[in-house]
Amino acid sequence: MNICNHAIDYRAHASAPMTWMTSIVRNRALDQLRRPRLESSDDYEVAIETRHDETPGPMEKLLNSSEAKILARCLEQLSGQQRQTIALAFTTA
Repeated sequence: MNICNHAIDYRAHASAPMTWMTSIVRNRALDQLRRPRLESSDDYEVAIETRHDETPGPMEKLLNSSEAKILARCLEQLSGQQRQTIALAFTTA
């Protein structure tokens, strides 16, 4: 989403599209690493174990949507490295 939200900022004369997208992903990953950890991993595991919500989560809803099928077809047209870059951008969110 970050890449899509900032697409208007892309300047073709400044860098290649892949370089621009990679820098966005890199900066987001660094921000994640710098963010202070407020919860211990034990707290996270307890929260996961005690969660018994049967409603589908955001990822499950996405995978079941028609938009997910369209997105999957688009991603299939990219190289492995391009797919990985985009996947990393969304898994760090």
